[in-house]
Amino acid sequence: MLVLVDTVANSNKFYRVVLDGTTGRVEKEYGRVGAAGTKLSDMSGRAGYESIIRQKMRKGYQKVQIADEPAVTTNRSANTAITDLAKTGLTKGKARTDTRVADLIERICKVNAHDVATISGGRITVDLSGRVRTPLGLVTMSSISEAERVLDRFTAEQDAHRRRRELERYLTLVPQNVGRTAGWDAKFARADELGRQRDFLKQLRDSVSFFDAQVKAAEAAALDSVNEDDIAALFKYRIRAVADGGDVFKRISEKFESTKNTNHDASRLKVKHVFELIDPVGAKEYKAIADEIRNEQQLWHGTRAANLLSILQKGLFIPPRSGSGIQIAGRMFGDGLYLSSQSSKSAMYSTGYWTAGRRETNCFMLLADVAMGSEYRPASHSDWPKAHSSKNQFGKPWNSINVKAGTAGVRNHEAIVWDTRQVKVRYLVELDA
Repeated sequence: MLVLVDTVANSNKFYRVVLDGTTGRVEKEYGRVGAAGTKLSDMSGRAGYESIIRQKMRKGYQKVQIADEPAVTTNRSANTAITDLAKTGLTKGKARTDTRVADLIERICKVNAHDVATISGGRITVDLSGRVRTPLGLVTMSSISEAERVLDRFTAEQDAHRRRRELERYLTLVPQNVGRTAGWDAKFARADELGRQRDFLKQLRDSVSFFDAQVKAAEAAALDSVNEDDIAALFKYRIRAVADGGDVFKRISEKFESTKNTNHDASRLKVKHVFELIDPVGAKEYKAIADEIRNEQQLWHGTRAANLLSILQKGLFIPPRSGSGIQIAGRMFGDGLYLSSQSSKSAMYSTGYWTAGRRETNCFMLLADVAMGSEYRPASHSDWPKAHSSKNQFGKPWNSINVKAGTAGVRNHEAIVWDTRQVKVRYLVELDA
């Protein structure tokens, strides 16, 4: 597999060549990334095969390592769809037969796969078993790690020529449909697109990690048997449905309505279903911290549906800010996990309001107990770094930032914590118009 990405010449091409060592047949497929390739074959043998590779590399094509298919040693890992495995890992007891929970898990798995395909223009896909594929072969952890390093260099690079080369390398590792019109490279310099690419790489990493883990669990199990402990170990949470119209449902619906801002686009949404998330290990860690720093509050956290599989598997994650001069949407007060007392503010992240693309009406939010501890309250947007450099009135570090609506240059409430153990996610709330 060879790839040529040239931002100046508006090239984004692949060339795949395969030699059948027995017959001498050489199969070739080539074209622009994002379009169906042209296929040809001849009987030129190894000499023809090697000649094509030399020709293409002289023109600037680069070889791309293709990952081998993972060795699958059990029928279960070969035949089980990712949704079936997720249902086994995320449910227990009565929840396993609850159709609302089963439907939720199936939709979460599908939207993760759909989002990967959409962002890459169909060039990266997630199959039913969870394998993440590109036209260049399977995506691996090493290729994702390299792509992250290249994106960091692209972000920090000031020289235009070297910057273009880093982008070309990045698109070789993470092929995407950039379209046919010249000038597409300028899009990647925008802060919102860089943030989108970083989120995308995390999503790819989560998908590959999930598939690798399920293969490992399946290989550890006996042939055709279901080792539920191994599968359950893949997930941080268990899910069970809250009765529609019951006391808990009414309380959360009332909280959503009473804390929304009618000026927000997401304020028109209503609570459709509520699911309880159970994490005994995380709950013990949270209690220990909450008992120490106190000041518990119940806050909202909005996230796109495509992130839910990762959250249910590994929990909430605080991505580091990488590169220089990049302002990632929703991170006005530095790195951290952002929450809000205003339901509609958090719901805006769930609908995709702050990012390019179609806004969702059927979406999800998390409702969590948060140990805020000692709060730093910035007087202006620019003084938030003092939360890290100064001490509270007792000479101890601050535990969080709390920005009231209408202060420090913001219209809406912002709460930021730096330790995910200060957050105990209680409910997954489904919203709809």
